[in-house]
Amino acid sequence: GFTLYINSGKLRFSIYSGAAGNADLFGTTELRDNTFHHVMASWDGSLMSVYVDGNLEGQVPWPNPPASSAQNIGIGMRLSGWGGYMPFSGIIDEVKIAASAPPALDFGDAPDPNYPTLFINDGARHILDGVTYLGLGSDPDLNGQPDPIAMGDDNNGIDDEDGVTLNSFSLPWTPGGIVWLDIVASANGIVNAWVDFDANGYWGDPGEQIIVDQAVNAGTNGSIITIPGNAQIGNTFARFRLSTLPGLSVTGLAPDGEVEDYQITMEGEVEVDIRVFLEGPYIGPNMSTTLNTLGYLPLGQPYNADPAAVWYYNGGETVPTIPNGNITDWVLVEFRDAPTAAGATRATMTSMQPAFVMNNGMVVGLDGMSPLKVNGVFQYNPYVVIWHRNHLGILSASPLILSGTNYYTYDFTSSAGQAYLNGQKNLGGGIYGMYGGDGKPDEFIENMDKTNVWSVQAGISGYWEGDFDLNGQVNNPDKNNIWVPNLGQGTQVP
Repeated sequence: GFTLYINSGKLRFSIYSGAAGNADLFGTTELRDNTFHHVMASWDGSLMSVYVDGNLEGQVPWPNPPASSAQNIGIGMRLSGWGGYMPFSGIIDEVKIAASAPPALDFGDAPDPNYPTLFINDGARHILDGVTYLGLGSDPDLNGQPDPIAMGDDNNGIDDEDGVTLNSFSLPWTPGGIVWLDIVASANGIVNAWVDFDANGYWGDPGEQIIVDQAVNAGTNGSIITIPGNAQIGNTFARFRLSTLPGLSVTGLAPDGEVEDYQITMEGEVEVDIRVFLEGPYIGPNMSTTLNTLGYLPLGQPYNADPAAVWYYNGGETVPTIPNGNITDWVLVEFRDAPTAAGATRATMTSMQPAFVMNNGMVVGLDGMSPLKVNGVFQYNPYVVIWHRNHLGILSASPLILSGTNYYTYDFTSSAGQAYLNGQKNLGGGIYGMYGGDGKPDEFIENMDKTNVWSVQAGISGYWEGDFDLNGQVNNPDKNNIWVPNLGQGTQVP
């Protein structure tokens, strides 16, 4: 007989074959976790197999047929006379016994558990009939193939995720825009589709089912999609299902057809609000605007003056006048795209732009009031670096915070740990800012900042690297109050 039961918390499948002996096969998943699991065992005359939650967990050859007995099948416990019943304490639901192999299925590959892809989460799945599919074909899956960029099914077996593409004349995915999709079907059927426009890991928000029971014919079919104006810029995921059955949802079994998941990119700019303080001009609770008041701030961005500087930027941005009386100085803002802060090296830089820092620490665009704007498409995570001409650069310790639709924020000032490796200074009163005194600038505060910069410029007025407190004068307070206490400090920007 056959029996399927639990032994030491693992699935066990046994076949009693009389004089030929017994065969045993074990699963690997711990099933005593107070969770429902889908389990299956099969024998095709030569091979025993066990599956847990759609995943193949073991196979063993066994060519011997089961011997008949008074009890031919045991589910949840062993048969009488096998040396102990081994019953388990739990619930068994929806038992099915079949004389034929289960049908081949196609699953999706969007990242799970954010999106329901795995069998245990009722992931979308289709019985493969060999007739109804998207694109050029489909291959069977034992379970969903979740992948961070929805390439699991593409990389498993044949690359069969080929049924939906942007038409060559279509514009890209952009908030408020329209895209033209080409949907290739092997036979007449019905398509349903969803896009997670707000990128919250859920396809059930209003307006996210982009195609509802669209009839398609064999061949290429067009579908025009209007994108909400508040769609989140960046990467998100779409699911397309073809079947002869209407009314499909993002989950569940379909009697035929195929499911295809895609990562799509919503293109456009996002706004970024950054707050940072410079030690030199900080007088609490704000920074001074003396350079601005005295008319010393240049109209052109100053980070193209020293090609040897680590932050060198050769852009030619200028303003006709300094646009706001509350501006303290120019800063240089660099965006990086990396999995972690430690990995956010210069090689991961995606863009760099000059900006103004206000006396309250807010970093604004060249109009003197608007948040910065940056391309919002990041493969990994958005990190930000702030450079200043005579302060040590800092990198955000964590990714920018998504604080609204296409709106990111980051506040360096609230703790030392807001900068990577605590790379900023306690300015007092629970406020933190960038170390001053790097006049050279090589992102290290050393003797050359004094001898090659401060000593050469001492006693003159204007917009100078040796003016560490940004008051328009290169004098002893710059050396004694800024440079001396910070001697030996270096940037923590990788």
